[in-house]
Amino acid sequence: MPSERRLKGRVLASVAVLALAAAEAGADRVAGQGWSIWLLVAVLALLELLRNLAMLAAPAPSRAAAPAPALDDPAAAWLRYAPIALFRIDLDDAAGPAVALNASAHRVLAHGHAAEHGELYETLRRQQVGQRTLVWFNGEHGAERVLLTAAALTTGAGRQQLLAWMPVENELEAETLSAWRELTHVLTHEIMNSLTPVVSLSRSAQELLETVQALLPDDVNEDLSIAFATIERRATSLQGFVDSYRTLSAMPEPRPETMSLTQVFGRLAALIGADWQARGGRAEFDVEPAALTLEADPGQFEQAMINLLLNAADATAGGAAPLVRVTARRHRDGRVRIDVWDNGPGIPDELAAQIFVPFFSTKERGSGVGLAVVRQLLHGNGGAVRYVKPVRGGAQFSVMF
Repeated sequence: MPSERRLKGRVLASVAVLALAAAEAGADRVAGQGWSIWLLVAVLALLELLRNLAMLAAPAPSRAAAPAPALDDPAAAWLRYAPIALFRIDLDDAAGPAVALNASAHRVLAHGHAAEHGELYETLRRQQVGQRTLVWFNGEHGAERVLLTAAALTTGAGRQQLLAWMPVENELEAETLSAWRELTHVLTHEIMNSLTPVVSLSRSAQELLETVQALLPDDVNEDLSIAFATIERRATSLQGFVDSYRTLSAMPEPRPETMSLTQVFGRLAALIGADWQARGGRAEFDVEPAALTLEADPGQFEQAMINLLLNAADATAGGAAPLVRVTARRHRDGRVRIDVWDNGPGIPDELAAQIFVPFFSTKERGSGVGLAVVRQLLHGNGGAVRYVKPVRGGAQFSVMF
């Protein structure tokens, strides 16, 4: 539709044409000439004048051009897709739940049951403004730590609190692994420096004892032999124990390559399948799609998977029908997810946060190295492993690449 300035110009032009046509028509009629043509021009000019006056008299919105579709607010878009989950709590409504403000917050609420949501809401409500709290949360990828902060706001709707829910498990895991590597390196180095001469001297003492046995009483010979043999045996055993921890600080750099998970799972099935069948159970492997691949060091990845499968075998020992199921899928966020589930008793909730800590073990004679090595191997290849408490029971370890 024409602008207001253009409409006014048309009105003035119509008036001028109307006046000219009326004057010329009057003069031609007096002179007896073709005045009817000018009369027609005058009528057309009058109609154009009336049309433009009507358009000018119409309300402004009806004349305004339809606005172009507004672009999405950049600030709202950043808020909606921020990697940090944002929640809002109405402080004037003590019973009201936390409101998810963006997609990340909805993903947090999408996982778990109503009881877990109640616990989450309570955690959010307890958060003090200006404080930072590290909390454990059982998310879709397993138990992970989250940094929670809060800010107070007062709006026309009343007193409110804005909470930021920031996943920090990967960062904390990287720092923890680095610290454990340094600590393990120092401990194993110092212990081995002390153990090596003890083993050597105990053996030398036993050899010397053999040369002087005839000069010593039988009871003294027996006591010394037992003492030196015990020292050597225990020192040698401790050396082997310390050697097992050296793997945490002396892992080679990974050499990643494209692997077919179908082929990798086939090798694992051939390696452990017979043992599970011998125990009256079975090991199941499934890859979907069959062409799914992964970028990782094949040897290190397979070693990590073998450790998880050995852990599942220990957990299901003594069961009537032991079962381990290994699946690989493309997760909805584009990452590759591998789950190792067994039908054992599972891990108690109070121990779940410690199972990846080096030297910690729930087994009577466990070294506490197996799962720590798994985490180290996977982390070095760009992966992360979490323990997930499955609804169907048992234990599940989820690996994300």
